[in-house]
Formats: sequence, structure tokens, C-alpha cells
Amino acid sequence: MSPETVLVTGGAGFIGSALCHALVAGGRRVIVFDDLSFGRADLLPAVNGRCVLLPGDLRAADRVADVVREFRPRRVYHLGAIHFIPYCNAHPEDTLEINVNGTRNVLAACREFPPDVLVLASTAAVYPVAEGPITEDEPPAPIDVYGRTKLLAEDLCRAFQGETGVPTVLARFFNAFGPHETNPHLVPDILLQLRTGSDVLRLGNLEPVRDYVHVTDLVAALIGLGDGFRGGLDAFNVGSGRGRSVREVVEAFAAAMGRTLRIVQDPDRLRRTDRPALVSDIAKIARTTGWRPKVAFETGIAQLLADLGRAGG
Repeated sequence: MSPETVLVTGGAGFIGSALCHALVAGGRRVIVFDDLSFGRADLLPAVNGRCVLLPGDLRAADRVADVVREFRPRRVYHLGAIHFIPYCNAHPEDTLEINVNGTRNVLAACREFPPDVLVLASTAAVYPVAEGPITEDEPPAPIDVYGRTKLLAEDLCRAFQGETGVPTVLARFFNAFGPHETNPHLVPDILLQLRTGSDVLRLGNLEPVRDYVHVTDLVAALIGLGDGFRGGLDAFNVGSGRGRSVREVVEAFAAAMGRTLRIVQDPDRLRRTDRPALVSDIAKIARTTGWRPKVAFETGIAQLLADLGRAGG
């Protein structure tokens, strides 16, 4: 019996490559569609014929359609997107083209050859500003370019599901962290600064609270949703359920290293839009799939520091 074919757009990126490794380990054949503008081919599993990289641009509708037509994937994980918020705010046209029109192209191809399930990598950035944990019932109200484009992508998925009947999952990611991150978010930025051997960290706003979920836990959630979702369309938060401020993240690094880190606030690193808090309520995904995060934040940070040491940082 031939292995099930899975398409992962954006599969050479941080989360996408981790997903590909898990899918291949689970016996799937993975087709990766990625333009490598942020992703890296060397992050993908090197397994003969089990993970195939097809370089391509989501904006090229014919290319996307050709890939779906050739491989007829049973599951589609659509992770391809621009998602580093400062970049999105500085390049709104590119972000719209990739995140919205790219999604439209994937869905158009899947209308012709429907998969058994489609999972959209969405984001907690679709939610309004809120103080406490946010449930999926909260009406969307994004405050930045990235969140707005992802909400439009969700709307396209709703129309797609209504027209085709394909089970469709909106997986709303909170802040993923872990090895091989390909965008300069807070955790990899701190790691990059620590490589110099300095105990001084130059950071922006120190008060925002975010919900950090380890990439291996996030991937487990994606696979659970892809395997277990049976019908209709639904949204699921994927986070840890706990918030940490920037200061607390630095404190976790300092504790893991056993030394004091000094913070210098850099005005050039302050974001134009930076919501005070963004924390998940994960009761729904836990109830539906049994998934809960397993990797403690402190454990994940310690692993990253160990990797840094092995790399000679």
C-alpha cells in the first residue's frame, strides 16, 4: 500500500519543516511547495522520495494547480505565508498577494481535486485586543496587516468549505518557538544576540505578554487536527494557555544560563502596533482532539541554549 500523500505549502519554513519531519516519520509522503524566500531546503527531511521539494510561488496560480493536479494530495496543510509582523507592515502589498491571493490559488486547485481535509495555518492576530485568555468564539478584530490578511484567508476557506464540503480547519497559532526559526522573532533574536557572548540584550517594548508554544507541540496539534477533523469548518487555538512578558522571557534565558542578563531598551525596536497581551484558551482543541502542550517553556529555552552551545555560540 502506497503512503498517503500530503501537501505542505511553506513546508521549508520553521513550522513547516518540523511538520514535514513528523509527517514523514508517521509514514506519509510529503510534497513541499515553497519559494524559499524565508524557508531553507536543508531543514527538510532527507528521506528517499518521501519528502519532495517543489520550489514555487503561491502567486503563480497555474503552478499551484499543476502541483495539486499531479500529486492529488489527500491532506493539505497550507502554511505558506508572510508572517513577520514588522515585515508585513512595511510590505502590505506583498503580504496581501501571498497571504490572500496565494490562499485563493491553493483553494482553487483544491476545488478541482478536493483533498480529504484542508488545514489553514491562521493566527491569533485575527483576534481583538484583550487582557485575558481568548476563546475561538471571540469576534475577529485584527489590528495589523498580518492579522487582516489572515482573516481574509479564513473567509476564503469558509467559502471553499461551503462550496466543496471539504473538512476545513482554521488553526490559529499563537507564538511558536523552537529550533530552526527562520524569522527574527523575540526568542531567536535573543539567541542571536547571545551568540556574541554579551550579557546585554537590546530589545524593544518589554511589557507585551505573549503565549509561547513549542514547535513540536504545535506540529502535534496540526497532525491531530488533520487526522481527526471529520466535517464542516471550525477554528482552533494552538497555544500553551499561558502568557509571558518580554521581561519574563529574558528571565527564563537568564535562569537557564545561570547568569544575569541586562536589558537595554532600543527605540528602533519598538513596534508601531504592539498589543499588550495575546494569550490562548486551549480548552476547545483539548476537548476535541485530546491535545495538550507537553514541552514546558523553560525546557524549550534550555534546549535552544544547549543547541547554541553545540553550535559554538
